[in-house]
Amino acid sequence: MYSPYIREVMGEEFSAKYFRTQSETMIASIALAELGVVNKEDQKLLDENIKAAIS
Repeated sequence: MYSPYIREVMGEEFSAKYFRTQSETMIASIALAELGVVNKEDQKLLDENIKAAIS
């Protein structure tokens, strides 16, 4: 429904999926930023934060 319009306006390489993916990436990035920085040595907390950000 939206993809033909988006392709017409933005070009062939764009579709509605592109915008959904971009918005989901932004939402997860914001959630991870709100959870704060974690040392990479603390893999368990990193895993928990990633699960929390995408759920």
